[in-house]
Amino acid sequence: MSDLSRRSSLLTTALVGALLPKDVPEGQMVRAWLDSWAGLGHVVDAMHDAGYNVSLFQSPFTWWAEFIRDEVTPIAKRTGRNHDALPWRAVQRAALETLRQEQQP
Repeated sequence: MSDLSRRSSLLTTALVGALLPKDVPEGQMVRAWLDSWAGLGHVVDAMHDAGYNVSLFQSPFTWWAEFIRDEVTPIAKRTGRNHDALPWRAVQRAALETLRQEQQP
């Protein structure tokens, strides 16, 4: 397993943990780490290391996050997009969607 694959697996595990129901103790621990601006930065940095750029913007009632593969092609491929009332949750869900799509054959 390559280092990038290993880090992608670890990030996927952390993101799934952050999205566990609130009454699951392990989810509470991961959310305490990732549900903040600092946690958002950790996810964005990990995704950037994997070759993705992020776009994060706020509309009147929600935050949108979108990950785009950093390629040399003239047209960038959007790979994961999601929204939520909380910016870190939008980033977590978009990153998880991106990682899931990456693992599909």
